[in-house]
Amino acid sequence: MKQHHPVIIKTVQIFFTLLRLILSMRYKVSVKNADLLKSSSPKFILPNHQAVMDPILLFANLYKYTTSVPVVTSGYYDMPLAKTIFSAWGAVRVSDLESGSRNTGVLEQITQSVNRGIELNKNIVLYPSGQLAGQGYERIFNKQSAYRAVKNLPDNAEVIAVRISGLWGSRWSKAWTGQSPRFLSVLMKCLGFAFINLLFFMPRRKVTIEIENITKQAKQQSLIDKNAFNKSLENIYNAHGEEEVSFIKYHLLAPQLKRELPDNIVGSVQKETQNKLSHKADIPQATFDKIKQITAQILETKEEIKKEHFLQLDLGADSLNIVEIISEVENQFPTFVSPQINEIKTIADLCLVALGQFSTRIDLKPSHLNQVISRIKRLEIKENQTILRQFINAFTQDTNDPFCYDSMLGSTNRKTFFLKACVVSELLKKEIKEQHVGIMLPALQSTTLLIAACYLAGKIPVMLNWTVGKKVLQHCIDTTGVKSILSAGTFIDKIKEQLPAGLTEKIILLEKKVPELRLMTKL
Repeated sequence: MKQHHPVIIKTVQIFFTLLRLILSMRYKVSVKNADLLKSSSPKFILPNHQAVMDPILLFANLYKYTTSVPVVTSGYYDMPLAKTIFSAWGAVRVSDLESGSRNTGVLEQITQSVNRGIELNKNIVLYPSGQLAGQGYERIFNKQSAYRAVKNLPDNAEVIAVRISGLWGSRWSKAWTGQSPRFLSVLMKCLGFAFINLLFFMPRRKVTIEIENITKQAKQQSLIDKNAFNKSLENIYNAHGEEEVSFIKYHLLAPQLKRELPDNIVGSVQKETQNKLSHKADIPQATFDKIKQITAQILETKEEIKKEHFLQLDLGADSLNIVEIISEVENQFPTFVSPQINEIKTIADLCLVALGQFSTRIDLKPSHLNQVISRIKRLEIKENQTILRQFINAFTQDTNDPFCYDSMLGSTNRKTFFLKACVVSELLKKEIKEQHVGIMLPALQSTTLLIAACYLAGKIPVMLNWTVGKKVLQHCIDTTGVKSILSAGTFIDKIKEQLPAGLTEKIILLEKKVPELRLMTKL
């Protein structure tokens, strides 16, 4: 995080002024206690999170009184175009644990970024819950990012709570479909509604933004523990009780919307307390005992742990704790099957993960390999053409035909595979100067893509097999002069004990480098 030039700050202020004008066509926003934002002290701002739209409304209105920058999860930060904007603005990017990231250093990353921002006299906005509300009130579910950051705040910093109401029932909230809305899809629908209403005649949704200075209370509660701090925040956010859902019509002449809340809302208290998996599953006592031991050690708890205990609600675990537990389960159980982090609810779920028996509806992505391909013919190898030329010829024909599938990336057609390989090749040109490039990954779609990307970058791929042993693996590296090895953090964590000394220094982790690619490179 760096101090920004006054021109950039002024540009952001002008942008939010225009955005506020546009949003006023749909939202009638009132801000209470705005004077609390005008002090010169740096502020750590903690809002509740009703809908995807509330950060946009919040920043558009904050910039009437002060400047600020957000902490943004990688899922939003890395969106096309958004990354360029967030980077120029000075937003803080953090890994999204609930989307599958295993970055256990995310809390330290948030704390350091907040402290650095406060040192530069910036105002930092962080959402303590880290997810959209699944009901008409806020639950933080044992998250600890805000708690850790407040605990380490310097004395001159103020802690500001922001209570936003009026968006529960918006198309941008989970109340509409039970799921987090898809940003681009909902945006296009809303733009369509705006034009149908001739821009200026849309029914307006009333939204209230209430500002509270909670510096003394927040710092005191952070000295007690995480639960006391989070409970204090929840009491502030829910001071007016549970909010009634409101579905506002989208056209002046349309009748008032009459909808029912979805039966299941992802991330709601009701959903979190539903144990989807049957506890009739045959879980060996030895497995259960080891899972209990791992969980108790990581959560530092001495209370009795049962199979039916919920990790969050009963044992106080947060997303980071669950990632740490799953990583340790993976280390200790050879039958481990990698789960979706947000699908693991109970101790019984962890036992099934360890046994390789855990499965959900979203474990496997849909396959399109049954699609009829354009033509079937025998593979023809032309002796006078390079591998690269034949790859390009093949993948620029019948581009919509399915090419490959794996459980991580799902189905990919020829065009998508080719374009991804082209983009990654630009990364390789920038990061690697040598001709030989090491690749150390299991047989995945990504591995095949890296081979193609190497040829596109003018490099020679060197496939490295860690199972040959440290001595032979080191001989292969020395013989080819490989100085850079492409791999993935989760894979390296599994095999690092089997690697020669010093090899990890040569490794380039793709999950860290690919998100750094700029929009212009992709275009």
